[in-house]
Amino acid sequence: MADYQIDQVSDKELKFGYWLLTHKDKLKKWLIYALACWCVLTISYSLYGFINHFIEESQWSKILPSFTAAQLDFTAYRERHRPQPLEFLEPTVIYSGANKYDFVIRVKNPNKQWLVRELMYQFQSGDYTSPTQTAALLPEQELYLLSLANFSPRRLNQLQLKVLDLQWQGSYLLLSLPEINFVTSAVDFSASQSGNNYRAVWSATNQTIYNFREVDWQVILYSGRRIVGVNQVRIEEFLSGQTREITASWFKKLPQVSKALALPLVKILDPTVIYQSPGQVELPY
Repeated sequence: MADYQIDQVSDKELKFGYWLLTHKDKLKKWLIYALACWCVLTISYSLYGFINHFIEESQWSKILPSFTAAQLDFTAYRERHRPQPLEFLEPTVIYSGANKYDFVIRVKNPNKQWLVRELMYQFQSGDYTSPTQTAALLPEQELYLLSLANFSPRRLNQLQLKVLDLQWQGSYLLLSLPEINFVTSAVDFSASQSGNNYRAVWSATNQTIYNFREVDWQVILYSGRRIVGVNQVRIEEFLSGQTREITASWFKKLPQVSKALALPLVKILDPTVIYQSPGQVELPY
């Protein structure tokens, strides 16, 4: 019998090897049982998942139509939050002499949350079209659109306003704009002794902290409810705290005037309308 010499193998390793040889059949059975249990568990979990999926799918098929019906109607939302149209009164034609005509129409922005950044317009009477002009309206502001000294050798009667462009903007822009706070006196309207020269005089005080490079003033003359005269004058360098006397004149015969209005117009959306005097503390705008 040959002698075998086993080097570097401990008694513990020999015992473990002997145990494996004597228990290999049992180990195979345990492994088979473990794999079978694993298969049963995974198959059971998969079956549970499939069954649960079909149950939930039937429930979702009942719920989803209600979600679809409850979707937000974006069209209706936009309709509710879109700006309301501007409100225009009937335009008026005023003959100012020497084949010249003044056109005027009153307009109001009825919106609290929208301002008109730019309104581009023309007046048209027959085949005559006035020069293109622009205006801006703050929320709930009312003003007059004017076109003065339109020359036409043909008499102009019927008048209509043509809006060429209208740009709306949310009123959040007002948070960055300077305030307008002009205090005006009543308009003193008077006629010369000859009756062919009229003057409207009033005073205005700039009670804001801003200096305005220029301010236009619209002067509207009424006889009862009818507009019989319009004019527009400009003052420059209207300083903070300053009081100015302003005059508008007419050199033609006018009907009896019962009321005269003087309304300021500031290009508030133009940042260059504000300026600082030398040595003045810089103001935010």
